[in-house]
Amino acid sequence: MNYGQCYNTKSDFVCYGTVYEEGCEEEDCACCIPDTSVCVILDACESDSGSCLKADDWSYCSGEIDPDACLGTDCACCKEEELCSQTSVCEDYYGYCYKKGHHTCNGTVYEEGCSHSSCACCITDTSICIEKPECEDSDGVCMKTGEESECLGVIYSDGCLGDDCFCCIDCVPDDQCAANNGQCYNVYSSFDCYGTVYREGCEEPSCACCINDTSACIKLPKCGDSGECLKREHWNSCEGEIDLDGCLGDDCACCKKGCSPTSICSVVNGYCYSMETDYVCEGTVYKEGCNGRHCACCVTDTSVCIEKPECKMNNGECMKSDECTGEVDLSGCLGEDCICCKQVGDCVILPNCEADHGKCMQLEDWSKCYGVIDSNGCKGDGCACCTEGSCSPYKRCTENNGYCFSKKSDHVCCGTVYDEGCSGSDCACCIKEMLKNNKLTD
Repeated sequence: MNYGQCYNTKSDFVCYGTVYEEGCEEEDCACCIPDTSVCVILDACESDSGSCLKADDWSYCSGEIDPDACLGTDCACCKEEELCSQTSVCEDYYGYCYKKGHHTCNGTVYEEGCSHSSCACCITDTSICIEKPECEDSDGVCMKTGEESECLGVIYSDGCLGDDCFCCIDCVPDDQCAANNGQCYNVYSSFDCYGTVYREGCEEPSCACCINDTSACIKLPKCGDSGECLKREHWNSCEGEIDLDGCLGDDCACCKKGCSPTSICSVVNGYCYSMETDYVCEGTVYKEGCNGRHCACCVTDTSVCIEKPECKMNNGECMKSDECTGEVDLSGCLGEDCICCKQVGDCVILPNCEADHGKCMQLEDWSKCYGVIDSNGCKGDGCACCTEGSCSPYKRCTENNGYCFSKKSDHVCCGTVYDEGCSGSDCACCIKEMLKNNKLTD
């Protein structure tokens, strides 16, 4: 029973309860129900086979909630229609469906929470965070304001419904990050990487890739398409330039094309690097040990003795200072306690010179050699092997006191190299004095 009282609406009577205008048979009369907690069903609800529910029970309505079809405090009509049935999300968060434009939701409006586009889900607890489709489709999760440092992905501030909510979407690793079992994280989060940080390893600019295995070498764009990453123990096999900034990982470096080691650099297990970079060689720097502009050879074993061109040119030999029995040149060799030891006396022909039917000549007579000069063919101060036949000097070479040598040999010309000064394949003329503009006199 509702215990209502009918009264004339034109009288001075004031109803301090729920006014039910259709509750009395007489015209100009209305029913006053003092207990406002009582829900009174109206024709609009009853005609749709609806029932009145209190606000606490609205979430149990599997159809549409219509607050205008019932009277009473916190009362609404539940119209059991398939048109506005709840989705699982709306139901899980104790929301209720209502027809858009017919009701004001005092909570969070979840547009996708009901089965029809003309309906929406109202979730009265605004502290609940709900993923919007764009967050859910990206496998994101909702988090509360203040938890930003715990988000290891990208923060999307408009990706969630609810008070003080945001969407956290995981960063996407690139192929290298994924291949090395790396984990992407937001660089502004509280995450600490105890491995190799690969800054370009994730698609999002605010993310980086953390690779726990620090022994893995990660190739950076600076290494280039033709470069490759090598561990330190393989740097000497690099037929190019070593660039420490081209790869990530413990003892990893990029082997770039451009510098190539000479036979001497390779023999002493050296590797090439560019002197234009900030790299510092922790060993002996042999500037003539690599082919290529601004390249040098780094020999990590500083006990190894390396001959400079001038030492070999004067038939010297590198050795430890206590082993030399000839003339000592302190500047002719590289390496700890290494000196250039020059032979004193007549020229001594070596087996390779004899095998090529060559003969030894003193430095001042090299221009008289009508063949190839090989400084490795004879021992003695200023001695070299002259092998007739394979190369022969043109007039311009001999008139400028030049001599011929094979460009395929290890011979180093301490002067001007004139490629057109000798006949024969791979032959060149060496003028012992540097000539202006690399031109010979006629």
